[in-house]
Amino acid sequence: MALAIDSQESGGTAHRGDVSGTPITWSFNNAAGNLIVIGVTVTNGSGAGAPSISAGPTYNSVALTAGPSATCASATSLTQLFYLASPAVGSNTVSVTGMGGSSYAILAWAISFSGADTSTPFGTTSTGTSDSSGDGTHATTGAITATNGNYLVGSGSYGAGSAASADSGWNLSAALVGSGNTSGDAIAGVTRQSLGSALTPGFTWTGSDHWVMVSAEIKAAAGAANILWAASVM
Repeated sequence: MALAIDSQESGGTAHRGDVSGTPITWSFNNAAGNLIVIGVTVTNGSGAGAPSISAGPTYNSVALTAGPSATCASATSLTQLFYLASPAVGSNTVSVTGMGGSSYAILAWAISFSGADTSTPFGTTSTGTSDSSGDGTHATTGAITATNGNYLVGSGSYGAGSAASADSGWNLSAALVGSGNTSGDAIAGVTRQSLGSALTPGFTWTGSDHWVMVSAEIKAAAGAANILWAASVM
């Protein structure tokens, strides 16, 4: 089975809540995927104190494994990827707990894949950040050269402005512009299948502000990527 996206957020909408020590929860329907990836951002609206994720995401009460993370240089926004191999199928609850306190907010989204490597799902990873001295309207990480047929997933947050638009060639899998907190209180997730060349995940918005982003290669199960390549040249 070739690696493929199995399920995405309904309507491409991410999720947000004021943390105050309380988890945010939502239902995600994993149709038949063997890997779930969740992008999480915790943001500090007061601008004082680096945010943290108190307890990583769970899906159907099973804890996910932590992946790459990055913090905005101004220490007001943290973004991280998590994964869970062999998750339960059907609609189940996602729960994420962030740092307590009324000034903090949490944003998150999920996606599942079929045909993924369940032993070491993440391949190459990359991060990118910009603080108040380097505000912008384009979030990106370093380029990743993924194996042909594998997927790339990027999750990032930014401080203000409009809803995000994925860079050319990328799919916007989830997005949300929050309210109430101004530091990193918008999130976007992008995906793309690799053809074996270097690709740079990214998205844009209107309204210059700081941003932080992480990305990872999602690996196919043994032989799956080669099967896709062979099919493309026959």
